[in-house]
Amino acid sequence: MEPGIRLHDKLYLNEDRKDTPKENFKFLLDKLPYSLNHKRVMDIGCATGDFLHYLSKLFPDASLFGLDVYKELIDVAKKEVPSVEKYYELDISSEISDIGKFDVVTCLGVLSIFDDIEKAVSNLTSLTKPGGKLFIHGMFNPYDVDVFIKYRSSENYGIRQYESGWNIISQKVITKLLTDNGAKNIQFHDFSISIDIEKNPSDPLRSWTENLENGRKQIINGLNLKQPQFILEADL
Repeated sequence: MEPGIRLHDKLYLNEDRKDTPKENFKFLLDKLPYSLNHKRVMDIGCATGDFLHYLSKLFPDASLFGLDVYKELIDVAKKEVPSVEKYYELDISSEISDIGKFDVVTCLGVLSIFDDIEKAVSNLTSLTKPGGKLFIHGMFNPYDVDVFIKYRSSENYGIRQYESGWNIISQKVITKLLTDNGAKNIQFHDFSISIDIEKNPSDPLRSWTENLENGRKQIINGLNLKQPQFILEADL
């Protein structure tokens, strides 16, 4: 298994959620104080283009770009969201060629895949033009502890092959890395989901919600992992 890649991401090949945008998409756009029309927007880890599709409907005059490591996902995105100006098959955690700079860079649910996020963070900031915005959706620990998760399906017991994808880097560390790369005005917006998500017994890795006594909804999955999800916003 390739380090830092989770096989679970390929489930997007069998899903069509273009017309039911995720709650984190809506939450992120609520944080935008301006229109994205006539701006260059790059979505890192675009998969089959769900977020880009959502943006294209809201901001038809935006110049949209997508980047993902999986060719299979990009091929689907090209067919389903052809309005995107260009897709890049690249690994955000590795050296990438000069592909320009963007007014807004989004990275949704990607950083938790990597045990070492330094190169990915460097790339995210370098892709964001001066005066631009960077948004990262992920799990960030408000306590000063970095958590690294490895798991395997029980049916693979005895096979020393583990997947990643649910690491929880501390807010302290991600703030330091971003600041070291020129980011400023870093904010963590607590992603408090308002809808119920049902448990999927056939796929215990898919997150679901459980109601808490204080009225909030806790996002959890089959790793028995309570997820401290935030939208991180930073200026470059």
